[in-house]
Amino acid sequence: MGSSANPAAPPLAGTRIGYLKIACAAVIWGSLGVFVRKIPLSAPAIVSWRILFAAITILVLILAKGKAKQLRVRGHRGLLLFCGIGLTLNWTLFFYALKLTTIANAVLLTYTAPIFIALFASLFLREILERATFLSLALSMLGVALIASPFGFALGGSHLAGILCALGSAISYGLLVIASKVLLQHLPILTMMFYEDLIGVLLLSPFLFLSRLEISPTTWVLLIILGVVHTALAAFLYLSGLKDIKAQHAGVLAYFDPLSAIVFALIFLGEVPGILTLFGGLLILLAGFNIVVRERAPRNV
Repeated sequence: MGSSANPAAPPLAGTRIGYLKIACAAVIWGSLGVFVRKIPLSAPAIVSWRILFAAITILVLILAKGKAKQLRVRGHRGLLLFCGIGLTLNWTLFFYALKLTTIANAVLLTYTAPIFIALFASLFLREILERATFLSLALSMLGVALIASPFGFALGGSHLAGILCALGSAISYGLLVIASKVLLQHLPILTMMFYEDLIGVLLLSPFLFLSRLEISPTTWVLLIILGVVHTALAAFLYLSGLKDIKAQHAGVLAYFDPLSAIVFALIFLGEVPGILTLFGGLLILLAGFNIVVRERAPRNV
């Protein structure tokens, strides 16, 4: 490139900010369970309303910034469609997993997603799998297993559908992150988010009409919060962070989601964590620390 520094690589400060954005997004997603518990709708209905409100929020932002031209997508439409389908599939399968099997099964299997991200990043993005990533993934998976263990693991036939949904959610999320990493090189973040959510709204539109008469004023407020905060804001933080860090690192930092879920459950639902849960949370923190501190100095190529 004519220089020893890699011009495509973000500066160290940008990388650290990227880590912070991913962690903040994961913390926001960690509060999702508190809201979902209070919404008396089916999984597809909750997903459809949250992405509708997210799409509206993003469209308003684009228009308010005077960037309506960004809504014109000239290329990469197939990959954008893939992301929209993947995002909808990921959320719907995860919510179904929570309903069809134990929380332990759903959480542990869904959070195999960072393993798939690391593998897909190696296959499709040619990221070299780092020893730090392997160590952090092992610590995080053990942490999630400890967090989920009090809820009980089940492998019986009645749980098979939920287990398959959880694995499907993990795989679809892994593919979504890789595809998003590619699209971020070609499309503005808000454009990506708007069309991904719009595709989800179109796919789940029947549930919008079927559930609208069952929604109380309180439920409307919760759905709007899910759309604006948990979907639009969190996704923007995640995608803007993903631009500046490796996909495999983003996968590890996503484990702050179940960690923060413990704190939110304690504060808002009165669910006091046991010793195994606390130890699992500590392992997740150590995994994230291991990823972040290894970026101590800019690298040359």
